[in-house]
Amino acid sequence: MKKLISVLLAVLMLLLTGCNNEPPHTEGTGPGRMVRRIEVAIHPEDPDFSRTYVTQENMNELLALLRSMHNDEEPEQTPDLEGGQSYYTATVTFANGQQSVYCLLGHTYLRLGEEDWCVIDTDLSMKFSEFIHTHPSDDGSVIIETTAAPTETTAPVQTVPVETEPVIADDPLSLLRADMKPHMAALGYLGYCDLEKYDSPMAYLQGEFPNYLASNAYLSGVDKVYGNYGSLYCVVPRDPNARVTVNHVKFEGMYPYEHLQTIEADAPGEPFFVLCIVDDETLLEVIITEPDGRTLRWYPTISELYCEGTRLISSYLVADYGPYEDLPEADLANADKALDALRADMTVPVAARAMLDQWDQTSGKDPIEYAREIYPKFFAENAFLAEAQKCYGGSGSIYCVVPRLPDTAVTVNVVSTEGEYPYQKLESLGAHPNGEPFFVLSDLDETKMLEVIFTEPDGRTLTWYAYWKEVHGDTEIVAPESLMTGIPAPSERTFRDTLMSYGWVVPELSQIDGTCWESRYYSYGLDLFSGGEAILYDITYDEDFNSIYSVGYRGVWLFDNGYLTLTMRPEEGTGYTAFTGTYPLLLASYGELWLGRSEADGTALPYIPAGFEGDDLAPTVG
Repeated sequence: MKKLISVLLAVLMLLLTGCNNEPPHTEGTGPGRMVRRIEVAIHPEDPDFSRTYVTQENMNELLALLRSMHNDEEPEQTPDLEGGQSYYTATVTFANGQQSVYCLLGHTYLRLGEEDWCVIDTDLSMKFSEFIHTHPSDDGSVIIETTAAPTETTAPVQTVPVETEPVIADDPLSLLRADMKPHMAALGYLGYCDLEKYDSPMAYLQGEFPNYLASNAYLSGVDKVYGNYGSLYCVVPRDPNARVTVNHVKFEGMYPYEHLQTIEADAPGEPFFVLCIVDDETLLEVIITEPDGRTLRWYPTISELYCEGTRLISSYLVADYGPYEDLPEADLANADKALDALRADMTVPVAARAMLDQWDQTSGKDPIEYAREIYPKFFAENAFLAEAQKCYGGSGSIYCVVPRLPDTAVTVNVVSTEGEYPYQKLESLGAHPNGEPFFVLSDLDETKMLEVIFTEPDGRTLTWYAYWKEVHGDTEIVAPESLMTGIPAPSERTFRDTLMSYGWVVPELSQIDGTCWESRYYSYGLDLFSGGEAILYDITYDEDFNSIYSVGYRGVWLFDNGYLTLTMRPEEGTGYTAFTGTYPLLLASYGELWLGRSEADGTALPYIPAGFEGDDLAPTVG
């Protein structure tokens, strides 16, 4: 979560340009070289990101961080200070009046004075942003509000106890609340709650996350669950005196969403569960209000967060405390048991298969090795696949296939794609060892495809064509789910990774600078003007179906290493809400642009509905 906070702060950094390079003095020793002051500024100037530190604790920590970033790794190209990115300067002033100036460009480069630029560790640069975010100036320039004790007048006044730092109990709930400060709430993502397998969310947790429940025993008494199905979240308000309101709002439109029904009004700030989906037309709105009036609004389905009900904010008001563990090691000792369990679960189907995405032929790895690399969890949970070394086919999507019975006979043929079933046999690849798991690549070429025939001891036959995804039983075509089932294979790749495996590439700056785009599926357009201005257009149609363009948002854009940062403000009168986001871009060979969801917080352009990974944009003439 801390890394996410830093990323979001960095987005705000990338709005400005310029740098001030004051030449440093050579660092020496002695009293004159003692640090007296460190001033941090963003260029051009923005007071919200300016800091002055004079306390030894803050100066030591910041200076140690700056020095840890400094290294000898030179960039391949000299950073362009006029490329649209802003950067920080940290001016270190010594007792003798001399100064050293550090300059941080984005999250990538650092320079000390007039020395050469170096490539810095991203995690360290994130820590710098986080430090600035969490440490206000300590030179007295920032007024810290305090609660003054009331003075006594001629009329006696009631004594108000002075608030002291509370003693933190050592129970897990109290420790969690103390740890999440200054966040307003903690969210724990608990995966998709399968209510067909489990009677309730609590039964699901007991079955899937027993260790998480054991270490957070306070959850055993939580009985409030909002929502009907979908991903399950545990929500813990930081302040036990916070009030929680849960509403149903209308799914259509943009924030503020139309109120439909109040489910819970001002409930105490105790932990509760949320199932993210109500139905196709209704959103869940969770409002957490602390005693001082600070308010957080959360919409689980579309992962939106709002502060004070007026503006979209980043998720820095929510801490993340899910039951996340390292990927499991393959349990080779119980691999046979896992295979037996899978086969027992099939009962009716002749075979099971799972699609493991497109094989990237440029990876330098064979299909099975490639699949193991991108689906480590799947292979760990199905350890019996460690012995599966046979793969049939030439290219395309990778399928893992497991016959139901160990004595099932498997034959693989090459057949013609022309005509209808039964397809002309061109070549026999022979018999696969009885009942052993194997892999299939869906494509051979435009004229050929693989035919995989399973024959069980009782004569029951399944014929499968991966290219067409056709399934035949004996001589009649059957529904795929009747004689072939799926092995659960949860996605372990981003949608972006999947597109790249299909040939989409990261665009160059020159390919988007000064370009105009129009959504293939939704009614909006995007102009990325040379110079950094960006405009989002609403597209409507007149009675003759002619397009009408009206400005919805204006702002600025930046592009860095495949990611587009948009900082947009609504056009007056639209009723829209300002937003900032960094979105992945990919370019297809035929010229279309894919604009995905933010990898930091899952948000997308306001035109893109929930449940969609992004949008395809076609080039237009501006």
